[in-house]
Amino acid sequence: MDGVGQILFWLIVIALGILIRLNHAVKYSCLNENGDPVDWFIVYKLPDINKHTNSYVKHGLGYLYLDSRNIFWTFGSNSINSSQCALGRTVGQIYSSKADPEIFRLLYNDAHPKNKSDSYRGHTKGVLLFDTSAGYWLMHSVPQFPSRDTYSYPESGRRNGQSILCVSFATSSLHEIARQLRLYQPSIYDSQLSTQLAQFIPELQEVVAGKALRKGPYFTHATINSAGGTPFSNFAKHKKWGKDIYADFMAPNLKQSLFVQTWLNGPRELPSDCASDYKVNNLRSVKLTGVEFLSSKDHSKWALSVDKRNPYVCIGDINRQAKNRGDDRRSSEGNRNSRNAQEVGQNELRQLRTQNPPVAKTSDQNRRALKEQEQKLINKRSEIQAKIKEKSALARSGRAQNNMQQVKTALIQKKQYEKQLDLYNNFIGDIEALRGELENVSQDQELQNFIEEQRVMSNAISDVLARPTGDDLTEEEENELTVELEELLKE
Repeated sequence: MDGVGQILFWLIVIALGILIRLNHAVKYSCLNENGDPVDWFIVYKLPDINKHTNSYVKHGLGYLYLDSRNIFWTFGSNSINSSQCALGRTVGQIYSSKADPEIFRLLYNDAHPKNKSDSYRGHTKGVLLFDTSAGYWLMHSVPQFPSRDTYSYPESGRRNGQSILCVSFATSSLHEIARQLRLYQPSIYDSQLSTQLAQFIPELQEVVAGKALRKGPYFTHATINSAGGTPFSNFAKHKKWGKDIYADFMAPNLKQSLFVQTWLNGPRELPSDCASDYKVNNLRSVKLTGVEFLSSKDHSKWALSVDKRNPYVCIGDINRQAKNRGDDRRSSEGNRNSRNAQEVGQNELRQLRTQNPPVAKTSDQNRRALKEQEQKLINKRSEIQAKIKEKSALARSGRAQNNMQQVKTALIQKKQYEKQLDLYNNFIGDIEALRGELENVSQDQELQNFIEEQRVMSNAISDVLARPTGDDLTEEEENELTVELEELLKE
Protein backbone atom coordinates (compact mmCIF):
# COMPACT_ATOMS: atom_id res chain seq x y z
CA MET A 1 0.00 0.00 0.00
CA ASP A 2 1.24 3.40 -0.89
CA GLY A 3 0.71 5.96 0.60
CA VAL A 4 -8.75 22.82 -10.83
CA GLY A 5 -9.48 23.69 -7.80
CA GLN A 6 -11.48 20.97 -6.20
CA ILE A 7 -15.11 21.63 -6.41
CA LEU A 8 -16.83 19.41 -3.97
CA PHE A 9 -17.24 16.26 -2.21
CA TRP A 10 -19.67 14.03 -0.45
CA LEU A 11 -19.01 10.92 1.53
CA ILE A 12 -21.29 8.61 3.47
CA VAL A 13 -20.06 6.65 6.46
CA ILE A 14 -22.08 3.72 7.78
CA ALA A 15 -21.49 1.64 10.87
CA LEU A 16 -21.50 -2.06 10.00
CA GLY A 17 -23.79 -4.70 11.39
CA ILE A 18 -27.13 -2.84 11.41
CA LEU A 19 -30.07 -4.76 9.96
CA ILE A 20 -33.22 -2.68 9.56
CA ARG A 21 -35.96 -3.14 6.97
CA LEU A 22 -38.66 -0.81 5.73
CA ASN A 23 -41.96 -2.05 7.12
CA HIS A 24 -44.26 0.62 5.77
CA ALA A 25 -45.41 1.13 2.21
CA VAL A 26 -43.64 3.98 0.43
CA LYS A 27 -43.90 5.21 -3.12
CA TYR A 28 -40.20 5.86 -3.73
CA SER A 29 -37.24 4.15 -2.04
CA CYS A 30 -34.14 2.08 -2.72
CA LEU A 31 -35.22 -1.23 -4.29
CA ASN A 32 -33.46 -4.58 -4.04
CA GLU A 33 -32.90 -7.21 -6.73
CA ASN A 34 -36.54 -8.35 -6.41
CA GLY A 35 -37.95 -4.83 -6.54
CA ASP A 36 -38.74 -4.72 -2.80
CA PRO A 37 -38.04 -1.58 -0.72
CA VAL A 38 -34.86 -1.70 1.38
CA ASP A 39 -33.34 0.77 3.81
CA TRP A 40 -30.04 0.88 1.94
CA PHE A 41 -27.95 -1.07 -0.54
CA ILE A 42 -24.42 -1.08 -1.93
CA VAL A 43 -23.49 -2.14 -5.46
CA TYR A 44 -19.84 -2.77 -6.35
CA LYS A 45 -19.69 -2.82 -10.15
CA LEU A 46 -16.64 -4.94 -10.96
CA PRO A 47 -14.08 -4.09 -13.66
CA ASP A 48 -13.92 -6.24 -16.77
CA ILE A 49 -11.87 -9.31 -15.81
CA ASN A 50 -11.16 -11.25 -19.00
CA LYS A 51 -10.39 -14.59 -17.33
CA HIS A 52 -13.37 -14.60 -14.96
CA THR A 53 -15.89 -17.43 -15.40
CA ASN A 54 -18.87 -15.10 -14.91
CA SER A 55 -19.81 -13.75 -18.35
CA TYR A 56 -21.10 -10.46 -16.94
CA VAL A 57 -17.85 -9.86 -15.01
CA LYS A 58 -15.78 -10.79 -18.06
CA HIS A 59 -17.46 -8.03 -20.08
CA GLY A 60 -17.47 -5.37 -17.33
CA LEU A 61 -21.20 -5.73 -16.56
CA GLY A 62 -21.01 -7.84 -13.39
CA TYR A 63 -21.42 -6.60 -9.84
CA LEU A 64 -21.50 -7.57 -6.18
CA TYR A 65 -24.51 -6.60 -4.07
CA LEU A 66 -25.47 -6.31 -0.40
CA ASP A 67 -28.21 -4.45 1.46
CA SER A 68 -29.83 -3.84 4.84
CA ARG A 69 -31.45 -7.30 4.72
CA ASN A 70 -28.33 -9.22 3.67
CA ILE A 71 -24.92 -7.84 4.63
CA PHE A 72 -22.88 -10.45 2.74
CA TRP A 73 -21.65 -9.88 -0.81
CA THR A 74 -23.48 -11.85 -3.50
CA PHE A 75 -22.99 -11.77 -7.25
CA GLY A 76 -25.79 -9.93 -9.04
CA SER A 77 -28.06 -12.25 -11.00
CA ASN A 78 -28.49 -9.66 -13.76
CA SER A 79 -26.27 -7.50 -15.91
CA ILE A 80 -25.71 -4.00 -14.50
CA ASN A 81 -27.21 -2.84 -17.79
CA SER A 82 -30.52 -4.59 -17.02
CA SER A 83 -33.49 -2.60 -15.73
CA GLN A 84 -34.19 -5.63 -13.47
CA CYS A 85 -31.06 -5.25 -11.33
CA ALA A 86 -31.30 -3.33 -8.05
CA LEU A 87 -29.70 -0.25 -9.60
CA GLY A 88 -31.97 -0.44 -12.66
CA ARG A 89 -35.12 -0.87 -10.55
CA THR A 90 -34.18 2.02 -8.25
CA VAL A 91 -33.14 4.47 -10.97
CA GLY A 92 -36.11 3.36 -13.08
CA GLN A 93 -38.38 5.18 -10.64
CA ILE A 94 -37.13 8.54 -11.92
CA TYR A 95 -38.60 7.77 -15.35
CA SER A 96 -41.92 6.36 -14.13
CA SER A 97 -42.38 9.33 -11.76
CA LYS A 98 -42.12 12.13 -14.32
CA ALA A 99 -45.89 12.59 -14.45
CA ASP A 100 -46.06 12.86 -10.63
CA PRO A 101 -46.57 16.57 -9.76
CA GLU A 102 -45.57 16.13 -6.10
CA ILE A 103 -41.95 15.02 -6.47
CA PHE A 104 -38.46 16.38 -6.01
CA ARG A 105 -36.05 14.90 -8.57
CA LEU A 106 -32.39 15.77 -8.98
CA LEU A 107 -29.82 14.25 -11.34
CA TYR A 108 -26.25 15.55 -11.02
CA ASN A 109 -22.87 14.46 -12.35
CA ASP A 110 -19.60 16.28 -13.05
CA ALA A 111 -19.53 14.21 -16.28
CA HIS A 112 -22.98 14.62 -17.82
CA PRO A 113 -24.51 12.13 -20.25
CA LYS A 114 -23.55 12.89 -23.87
CA ASN A 115 -19.95 13.67 -22.89
CA LYS A 116 -20.43 17.10 -21.32
CA SER A 117 -17.90 17.61 -18.52
CA ASP A 118 -18.30 20.28 -15.83
CA SER A 119 -15.12 20.84 -13.81
CA TYR A 120 -16.35 24.21 -12.48
CA ARG A 121 -18.82 22.63 -10.06
CA GLY A 122 -18.57 19.66 -7.71
CA HIS A 123 -16.78 16.41 -8.43
CA THR A 124 -19.91 14.59 -7.32
CA LYS A 125 -22.48 12.22 -8.82
CA GLY A 126 -25.94 11.27 -7.63
CA VAL A 127 -29.71 10.94 -7.89
CA LEU A 128 -32.45 12.09 -5.51
CA LEU A 129 -36.14 11.22 -5.81
CA PHE A 130 -38.71 12.13 -3.13
CA ASP A 131 -42.41 12.74 -2.75
CA THR A 132 -44.00 14.39 0.29
CA SER A 133 -43.38 11.38 2.56
CA ALA A 134 -40.18 9.54 1.53
CA GLY A 135 -37.61 8.87 -1.16
CA TYR A 136 -33.98 7.96 -1.73
CA TRP A 137 -30.54 9.43 -2.29
CA LEU A 138 -28.29 7.39 -4.58
CA MET A 139 -24.60 8.34 -4.65
CA HIS A 140 -22.19 6.82 -7.16
CA SER A 141 -18.93 7.09 -9.10
CA VAL A 142 -20.24 6.37 -12.63
CA PRO A 143 -19.58 9.07 -15.26
CA GLN A 144 -22.39 10.02 -17.67
CA PHE A 145 -25.02 8.22 -15.56
CA PRO A 146 -27.97 8.06 -15.43
CA SER A 147 -29.61 9.29 -18.62
CA ARG A 148 -32.61 11.61 -18.43
CA ASP A 149 -35.02 9.36 -20.31
CA THR A 150 -34.46 5.63 -19.88
CA TYR A 151 -32.30 3.24 -17.88
CA SER A 152 -29.05 2.06 -19.42
CA TYR A 153 -25.54 1.65 -18.07
CA PRO A 154 -22.98 3.81 -19.94
CA GLU A 155 -19.99 2.45 -21.83
CA SER A 156 -17.80 4.98 -19.98
CA GLY A 157 -18.43 3.09 -16.71
CA ARG A 158 -17.94 -0.45 -18.01
CA ARG A 159 -14.16 -1.04 -18.11
CA ASN A 160 -13.39 -0.06 -14.49
CA GLY A 161 -14.85 -0.79 -11.07
CA GLN A 162 -17.54 1.59 -9.76
CA SER A 163 -19.27 2.10 -6.40
CA ILE A 164 -22.95 2.87 -5.76
CA LEU A 165 -24.67 3.55 -2.42
CA CYS A 166 -28.44 4.04 -2.13
CA VAL A 167 -30.12 5.17 1.11
CA SER A 168 -33.87 5.55 1.73
CA PHE A 169 -34.88 8.63 3.75
CA ALA A 170 -38.00 10.26 5.10
CA THR A 171 -38.72 13.51 3.26
CA SER A 172 -38.08 15.48 6.46
CA SER A 173 -34.40 14.52 6.07
CA LEU A 174 -34.21 16.75 2.99
CA HIS A 175 -33.66 19.77 5.26
CA GLU A 176 -30.24 18.40 6.23
CA ILE A 177 -29.52 16.83 2.83
CA ALA A 178 -30.13 20.17 1.10
CA ARG A 179 -27.65 21.90 3.41
CA GLN A 180 -25.02 19.30 2.50
CA LEU A 181 -25.78 19.63 -1.21
CA ARG A 182 -25.20 23.38 -1.02
CA LEU A 183 -21.55 22.62 -0.26
CA TYR A 184 -21.40 20.09 -3.08
CA GLN A 185 -22.52 22.65 -5.67
CA PRO A 186 -23.46 19.72 -7.91
CA SER A 187 -23.55 20.00 -11.69
CA ILE A 188 -27.28 19.42 -12.26
CA TYR A 189 -28.58 18.24 -15.63
CA ASP A 190 -32.18 17.34 -14.74
CA SER A 191 -34.50 18.40 -11.93
CA GLN A 192 -38.09 18.84 -10.80
CA LEU A 193 -39.25 20.50 -7.58
CA SER A 194 -42.92 20.58 -6.66
CA THR A 195 -44.44 23.75 -5.22
CA GLN A 196 -45.36 21.93 -2.01
CA LEU A 197 -41.84 20.62 -1.37
CA ALA A 198 -40.30 23.98 -2.32
CA GLN A 199 -42.42 25.61 0.40
CA PHE A 200 -41.77 22.83 2.92
CA ILE A 201 -37.99 22.79 2.34
CA PRO A 202 -36.95 26.18 0.89
CA GLU A 203 -33.25 25.17 0.84
CA LEU A 204 -34.06 22.89 -2.10
CA GLN A 205 -34.79 25.93 -4.26
CA GLU A 206 -31.21 27.14 -3.77
CA VAL A 207 -29.84 23.68 -4.61
CA VAL A 208 -31.86 23.40 -7.83
CA ALA A 209 -30.96 26.98 -8.83
CA GLY A 210 -27.25 26.17 -8.36
CA LYS A 211 -26.68 29.27 -6.24
CA ALA A 212 -23.08 29.90 -5.24
CA LEU A 213 -22.06 29.48 -1.61
CA ARG A 214 -21.24 33.02 -0.50
CA LYS A 215 -19.71 32.30 2.90
CA GLY A 216 -18.35 29.45 5.01
CA PRO A 217 -18.01 27.14 6.72
CA TYR A 218 -16.69 25.32 3.66
CA PHE A 219 -16.71 21.85 5.19
CA THR A 220 -19.31 20.15 7.33
CA HIS A 221 -20.32 16.84 8.86
CA ALA A 222 -23.91 15.78 9.51
CA THR A 223 -25.54 12.62 10.84
CA ILE A 224 -28.75 11.80 8.98
CA ASN A 225 -30.94 8.84 9.92
CA SER A 226 -32.24 6.65 7.11
CA ALA A 227 -35.95 5.85 6.82
CA GLY A 228 -35.32 2.67 8.83
CA GLY A 229 -33.34 4.46 11.54
CA THR A 230 -29.77 3.68 10.45
CA PRO A 231 -27.46 6.64 11.25
CA PHE A 232 -25.41 7.79 8.26
CA SER A 233 -22.62 10.34 8.62
CA ASN A 234 -22.21 12.67 5.66
CA PHE A 235 -18.96 14.56 5.10
CA ALA A 236 -19.09 17.44 2.61
CA LYS A 237 -16.55 20.04 1.52
CA HIS A 238 -16.40 22.97 -0.84
CA LYS A 239 -13.48 23.75 -3.16
CA LYS A 240 -12.60 26.77 -1.01
CA TRP A 241 -11.62 24.52 1.90
CA GLY A 242 -8.58 23.33 -0.06
CA LYS A 243 -7.75 20.15 1.87
CA ASP A 244 -7.96 16.38 1.41
CA ILE A 245 -11.25 15.18 2.86
CA TYR A 246 -9.89 11.75 3.78
CA ALA A 247 -6.72 12.78 5.66
CA ASP A 248 -7.77 16.21 6.92
CA PHE A 249 -11.43 15.68 7.78
CA MET A 250 -12.71 12.09 7.89
CA ALA A 251 -9.84 10.32 9.62
CA PRO A 252 -9.49 12.90 12.44
CA ASN A 253 -13.28 13.15 12.86
CA LEU A 254 -13.75 9.38 13.09
CA LYS A 255 -10.50 9.03 15.06
CA GLN A 256 -9.62 6.20 12.70
CA SER A 257 -6.78 5.35 10.34
CA LEU A 258 -8.19 4.49 6.92
CA PHE A 259 -7.57 2.28 3.91
CA VAL A 260 -8.72 4.31 0.90
CA GLN A 261 -9.58 3.19 -2.63
CA THR A 262 -9.91 5.98 -5.19
CA TRP A 263 -8.86 6.54 -8.80
CA LEU A 264 -5.10 7.15 -8.77
CA ASN A 265 -4.44 6.96 -12.52
CA GLY A 266 -4.97 10.68 -13.01
CA PRO A 267 -2.51 13.55 -12.54
CA ARG A 268 -1.10 14.70 -9.18
CA GLU A 269 -2.27 11.84 -6.99
CA LEU A 270 -1.80 12.30 -3.24
CA PRO A 271 0.52 9.79 -1.54
CA SER A 272 -0.43 7.79 1.53
CA ASP A 273 -0.34 9.96 4.66
CA CYS A 274 1.69 8.06 7.27
CA ALA A 275 2.86 11.04 9.35
CA SER A 276 -0.44 11.98 11.00
CA ASP A 277 -1.94 10.46 14.13
CA TYR A 278 -4.58 8.84 11.94
CA LYS A 279 -2.99 7.42 8.81
CA VAL A 280 -4.54 7.29 5.33
CA ASN A 281 -3.27 4.41 3.19
CA ASN A 282 -3.87 4.27 -0.57
CA LEU A 283 -4.81 0.77 -1.70
CA ARG A 284 -3.11 -0.78 -4.73
CA SER A 285 -5.23 -3.92 -5.11
CA VAL A 286 -8.67 -5.18 -4.10
CA LYS A 287 -9.75 -8.72 -3.20
CA LEU A 288 -13.43 -9.49 -2.70
CA THR A 289 -15.70 -12.52 -2.93
CA GLY A 290 -14.46 -14.47 -5.93
CA VAL A 291 -12.59 -11.55 -7.53
CA GLU A 292 -9.23 -9.80 -7.31
CA PHE A 293 -8.03 -6.79 -9.30
CA LEU A 294 -5.63 -3.84 -9.22
CA SER A 295 -6.71 -0.37 -8.11
CA SER A 296 -5.68 0.88 -11.54
CA LYS A 297 -8.81 -0.89 -12.83
CA ASP A 298 -11.05 0.58 -10.14
CA HIS A 299 -12.85 3.92 -10.45
CA SER A 300 -14.81 3.40 -7.21
CA LYS A 301 -14.31 5.64 -4.17
CA TRP A 302 -14.50 4.04 -0.73
CA ALA A 303 -12.62 3.67 2.54
CA LEU A 304 -12.44 1.24 5.46
CA SER A 305 -11.31 1.86 9.02
CA VAL A 306 -8.08 0.01 9.81
CA ASP A 307 -9.27 -0.88 13.32
CA LYS A 308 -11.66 -3.83 12.94
CA ARG A 309 -12.91 -3.33 16.51
CA ASN A 310 -14.54 -0.05 15.49
CA PRO A 311 -15.49 -0.68 11.85
CA TYR A 312 -16.58 1.96 9.37
CA VAL A 313 -17.37 1.68 5.68
CA CYS A 314 -17.15 4.94 3.75
CA ILE A 315 -18.50 5.39 0.22
CA GLY A 316 -18.01 8.61 -1.72
CA ASP A 317 -17.24 10.11 -5.11
CA ILE A 318 -13.98 12.01 -4.85
CA ASN A 319 -10.37 11.02 -5.55
CA ARG A 320 -7.21 11.61 -3.55
CA GLN A 321 -5.72 14.02 -6.09
CA ALA A 322 -4.37 17.54 -5.64
CA LYS A 323 -6.98 19.02 -7.98
CA ASN A 324 -9.72 17.61 -5.72
CA ARG A 325 -8.39 19.47 -2.67
CA GLY A 326 -8.95 22.87 -4.22
CA ASP A 327 -5.25 23.81 -4.47
CA ASP A 328 -4.35 22.50 -7.92
CA ARG A 329 -0.54 22.55 -8.20
CA ARG A 330 0.79 21.77 -11.67
CA SER A 331 4.22 20.76 -12.87
CA SER A 332 4.20 20.85 -16.70
CA GLU A 333 5.73 23.87 -18.44
CA GLY A 334 2.45 24.87 -20.04
CA ASN A 335 0.63 24.67 -16.75
CA ARG A 336 3.38 26.60 -14.95
CA ASN A 337 3.01 29.39 -17.50
CA SER A 338 -0.74 29.31 -17.01
CA ARG A 339 -0.38 29.48 -13.23
CA ASN A 340 2.15 32.34 -13.45
CA ALA A 341 -0.24 34.29 -15.66
CA GLN A 342 -3.00 33.74 -13.14
CA GLU A 343 -0.78 34.84 -10.23
CA VAL A 344 0.23 38.02 -12.08
CA GLY A 345 -3.43 38.82 -12.69
CA GLN A 346 -4.30 38.15 -9.06
CA ASN A 347 -1.40 40.35 -7.82
CA GLU A 348 -2.60 43.20 -10.06
CA LEU A 349 -6.10 42.70 -8.72
CA ARG A 350 -4.85 42.85 -5.12
CA GLN A 351 -2.95 46.10 -5.87
CA LEU A 352 -6.05 47.64 -7.41
CA ARG A 353 -8.09 46.69 -4.36
CA THR A 354 -5.49 48.28 -2.06
CA GLN A 355 -5.49 51.51 -4.08
CA ASN A 356 -9.25 51.51 -4.58
CA PRO A 357 -11.15 49.83 -1.72
CA PRO A 358 -14.37 48.15 -2.96
CA VAL A 359 -17.46 50.34 -2.88
CA ALA A 360 -21.04 49.49 -3.72
CA LYS A 361 -21.43 49.97 -7.45
CA THR A 362 -24.68 50.95 -9.02
CA SER A 363 -26.75 48.32 -10.76
CA ASP A 364 -25.92 49.92 -14.13
CA GLN A 365 -22.19 49.62 -13.44
CA ASN A 366 -22.62 45.97 -12.49
CA ARG A 367 -24.59 45.29 -15.64
CA ARG A 368 -21.80 46.81 -17.74
CA ALA A 369 -19.15 44.77 -15.90
CA LEU A 370 -21.10 41.57 -16.46
CA LYS A 371 -21.56 42.41 -20.14
CA GLU A 372 -17.81 43.01 -20.57
CA GLN A 373 -16.98 39.65 -18.94
CA GLU A 374 -19.55 37.90 -21.09
CA GLN A 375 -18.16 39.43 -24.29
CA LYS A 376 -14.61 38.33 -23.42
CA LEU A 377 -15.86 34.78 -22.93
CA ILE A 378 -17.84 34.83 -26.18
CA ASN A 379 -14.78 36.04 -28.11
CA LYS A 380 -12.56 33.41 -26.50
CA ARG A 381 -15.19 30.75 -27.12
CA SER A 382 -15.01 31.47 -30.86
CA GLU A 383 -11.23 30.99 -30.78
CA ILE A 384 -11.57 27.67 -28.96
CA GLN A 385 -14.22 26.43 -31.39
CA ALA A 386 -11.76 27.09 -34.23
CA LYS A 387 -9.05 25.17 -32.33
CA ILE A 388 -11.39 22.19 -31.89
CA LYS A 389 -12.02 22.09 -35.64
CA GLU A 390 -8.27 22.32 -36.29
CA LYS A 391 -7.51 19.37 -33.97
CA SER A 392 -10.32 17.30 -35.50
CA ALA A 393 -8.79 17.88 -38.94
CA LEU A 394 -5.36 16.86 -37.61
CA ALA A 395 -6.81 13.64 -36.17
CA ARG A 396 -8.45 12.79 -39.50
CA SER A 397 -5.23 13.53 -41.35
CA GLY A 398 -3.25 11.31 -38.98
CA ARG A 399 -5.76 8.50 -39.44
CA ALA A 400 -5.47 8.76 -43.23
CA GLN A 401 -1.68 8.49 -42.94
CA ASN A 402 -1.94 5.71 -40.32
CA ASN A 403 -0.05 7.97 -37.89
CA MET A 404 -1.72 6.95 -34.62
CA GLN A 405 0.59 9.11 -32.48
CA GLN A 406 -0.64 12.19 -34.35
CA VAL A 407 -4.23 10.99 -33.92
CA LYS A 408 -3.79 10.49 -30.17
CA THR A 409 -2.07 13.86 -29.63
CA ALA A 410 -4.72 15.68 -31.67
CA LEU A 411 -7.59 13.98 -29.82
CA ILE A 412 -6.07 14.78 -26.40
CA GLN A 413 -5.71 18.46 -27.35
CA LYS A 414 -9.21 18.45 -28.84
CA LYS A 415 -10.68 17.12 -25.58
CA GLN A 416 -8.74 19.71 -23.57
CA TYR A 417 -10.16 22.48 -25.74
CA GLU A 418 -13.64 20.96 -25.41
CA LYS A 419 -13.28 21.11 -21.62
CA GLN A 420 -12.31 24.76 -21.87
CA LEU A 421 -15.31 25.37 -24.12
CA ASP A 422 -17.58 23.79 -21.50
CA LEU A 423 -16.14 26.12 -18.87
CA TYR A 424 -16.84 29.17 -21.04
CA ASN A 425 -20.40 28.01 -21.65
CA ASN A 426 -20.91 27.40 -17.92
CA PHE A 427 -19.59 30.86 -17.03
CA ILE A 428 -21.78 32.50 -19.67
CA GLY A 429 -24.76 30.72 -18.11
CA ASP A 430 -23.71 31.85 -14.63
CA ILE A 431 -23.41 35.45 -15.83
CA GLU A 432 -26.96 35.26 -17.16
CA ALA A 433 -28.10 33.94 -13.76
CA LEU A 434 -26.24 36.75 -11.96
CA ARG A 435 -27.86 39.29 -14.24
CA GLY A 436 -31.24 37.92 -13.17
CA GLU A 437 -30.25 38.14 -9.48
CA LEU A 438 -29.18 41.76 -9.97
CA GLU A 439 -32.72 42.71 -10.99
CA ASN A 440 -33.95 41.59 -7.55
CA VAL A 441 -31.33 43.41 -5.47
CA SER A 442 -33.15 45.88 -3.26
CA GLN A 443 -30.99 46.49 -0.17
CA ASP A 444 -27.41 47.67 0.41
CA GLN A 445 -26.39 44.37 2.05
CA GLU A 446 -27.85 42.41 -0.85
CA LEU A 447 -25.82 44.56 -3.25
CA GLN A 448 -22.64 43.97 -1.24
CA ASN A 449 -23.29 40.20 -1.33
CA PHE A 450 -23.88 40.41 -5.07
CA ILE A 451 -20.63 42.34 -5.59
CA GLU A 452 -18.69 39.70 -3.64
CA GLU A 453 -20.21 36.89 -5.71
CA GLN A 454 -19.40 38.81 -8.90
CA ARG A 455 -15.81 39.39 -7.71
CA VAL A 456 -15.28 35.66 -7.01
CA MET A 457 -16.66 34.78 -10.43
CA SER A 458 -14.51 37.44 -12.13
CA ASN A 459 -11.38 35.96 -10.56
CA ALA A 460 -12.37 32.47 -11.72
CA ILE A 461 -13.04 33.74 -15.24
CA SER A 462 -9.67 35.53 -15.31
CA ASP A 463 -7.98 32.26 -14.35
CA VAL A 464 -9.77 30.36 -17.11
CA LEU A 465 -8.99 33.00 -19.75
CA ALA A 466 -5.28 32.78 -18.82
CA ARG A 467 -5.05 29.07 -19.61
CA PRO A 468 -3.44 28.09 -22.93
CA THR A 469 -5.61 24.94 -23.02
CA GLY A 470 -8.14 23.25 -20.77
CA ASP A 471 -7.33 21.22 -17.64
CA ASP A 472 -5.63 17.85 -17.77
CA LEU A 473 -8.03 15.09 -18.77
CA THR A 474 -10.04 13.46 -16.01
CA GLU A 475 -10.17 9.70 -15.58
CA GLU A 476 -13.53 9.59 -17.38
CA GLU A 477 -12.14 11.50 -20.35
CA GLU A 478 -9.05 9.29 -20.48
CA ASN A 479 -11.37 6.26 -20.66
CA GLU A 480 -13.44 7.87 -23.42
CA LEU A 481 -10.26 8.63 -25.39
CA THR A 482 -9.07 5.02 -25.05
CA VAL A 483 -12.41 3.74 -26.36
CA GLU A 484 -12.30 6.27 -29.22
CA LEU A 485 -8.80 5.17 -30.24
CA GLU A 486 -9.78 1.49 -30.07
CA GLU A 487 -12.72 2.17 -32.37
CA LEU A 488 -10.42 3.97 -34.82
CA LEU A 489 -8.04 1.00 -34.88
CA LYS A 490 -10.92 -1.31 -35.79
CA GLU A 491 -11.85 0.74 -38.86
